[in-house]
Amino acid sequence: MRVIRANFIRLSANPKPPAQLQNSRDLCNVYCTEKSIVSNFHHVFGYRNENLALRFYNLLADGFNGVYIFLPTFAVKLIGLIEGYPMHLNYFGFRMLDSKLQGEIFATDISDMVQNALEYCPETAPDKVYTTLAGSEMQRSKTDRRCRCALYQELVELYNYFFNLNRAIIVSDKLPIEFESYCKIVKLSVLGFEFRDKLLNRQGCPMLLGHANQPATGMF
Repeated sequence: MRVIRANFIRLSANPKPPAQLQNSRDLCNVYCTEKSIVSNFHHVFGYRNENLALRFYNLLADGFNGVYIFLPTFAVKLIGLIEGYPMHLNYFGFRMLDSKLQGEIFATDISDMVQNALEYCPETAPDKVYTTLAGSEMQRSKTDRRCRCALYQELVELYNYFFNLNRAIIVSDKLPIEFESYCKIVKLSVLGFEFRDKLLNRQGCPMLLGHANQPATGMF
């Protein structure tokens, strides 16, 4: 809990010096906002990523805008993730993708994260062309960028499942990916592992958007 409290303070909008935080009562007026989480994300995770930071805030705030996140809420939202049980890791990853927090993931949620993974890919060239999720398949050409990171590969599996699920369904009636199906596709969420490891200050873990310990080839 001490590590979680320290990272809460790092993400907060009004952090206080350690000398002023002798007990939990001193934290009553410390809070996180959307802006503070985006601005301070790199202090905890070691890199800047506005997309992930906004999704994290959205999860903590239950989808509401302008909410102040105090330590009790921060801790309650993350306790399952910190405990590290597979179901909790997956539920966190699922909710990070579920932008409306309605228990459903659609292609737009996945494609947004795919572009984010490519945008922050450390092997990306300035003149890259993004892989897009559109039409009847994951469209790609010889100039498309495809990433070797575990997050990108996990997202492609989800999108392929979504496409196969909706192959014969008209656009307005697309079926979403629900949590039960998500757990069949994603055995252990990459997003869940990333946030747990960084929030616990675990050193030496591969970065989410890096390529350490990842396969040399893509999924295709």
